[in-house]
This record gives sequence, structure tokens and C-alpha cells, in this order.
Amino acid sequence: MMSESQALETLSREDPEAAGDARAALAWLTGDEGLETISLLRLQEFLWYALPVKWPMSTPGRVGVAKALGRCFANLDEVFSASVDQLTDCEDVGEVIADIDAGGLKGLRALGYLDGISKPSKEQVTAALRDVYEYLSANLTERQKRLMNFGMLLIEHTLCNWVW
Repeated sequence: MMSESQALETLSREDPEAAGDARAALAWLTGDEGLETISLLRLQEFLWYALPVKWPMSTPGRVGVAKALGRCFANLDEVFSASVDQLTDCEDVGEVIADIDAGGLKGLRALGYLDGISKPSKEQVTAALRDVYEYLSANLTERQKRLMNFGMLLIEHTLCNWVW
């Protein structure tokens, strides 16, 4: 199992600039309190709100930070990645989508959900998201789900990117 400092050191040998980006992102995420403080909700809020809104840099720069963070996570024990994936549920993602009020809502609206609701509640967003998840889960084969790493994060990313 690789520690946070070991993961950053490994990344630093491969790409010093990416290591600096990952170090800054981890400091923002953890407040220097360690990886165990990173919840899925905290990670989602960072990637979907803090990084795009509060980090004054170009879009390619923000994408670089997100990729560097992902590369750092990939160097960590798989248990960390698995625990993040398992925490992803409809309520967490629905709450983030409702709070951010951006691409995820546009994607749900493009599918015909939330029509006529200017500021949908977390419950309304979660219900729409659950409906999309259940439909896709019932209509995709197990092989398709495995190949695309099917889950709530995939659905959220698809909703955000579909309407661009």
C-alpha cells in the first residue's frame, strides 16, 4: 500500500508539474488532514464546483489538475479507489447536481425530466437521476456495464457532457 507522500513522489518522478497539481488539489481536499477525510461528496464538490469556479486558471489547466489528481489516486492502494466508488449513490450525486445547478441538470432536462421546474429540489433531482439509472441498468448488458464502468459517476458525467 502506497502512502500519499509515496504516491506523490512516484508521480513527481514521472511528471513534476502533475505532482504539483495533485499536491495542491489534495491539500484543498484534505486541509492537510489526510486521505481518510476525502468523502465522495467532498471529491465531487471539488471536481464539479471548487475546481471550475474557485481555481483561477484556464480550462485546460483545470483539466490538468483533475487528471493529476486521478493519476495520484491511481498510485494509491486500490482499496481507496474502491471505497470511493462504493460510496457513489444516487442521493449523493443528486444532491451535488442540485447544489451546483449546472451540466447535470441540463442533461436531465434534455432527457425530459424536471420540465417547468426552475430550481428543482434535491429530492426531485434524485428521483430523476434514479429513474435514469434504473432504466440504463435494466437495458444494458452486464458486459456493457463492465466495459464502461457503469455507475452513478458515469451517468453524471454523461449528463454533463451530453448537452455541451
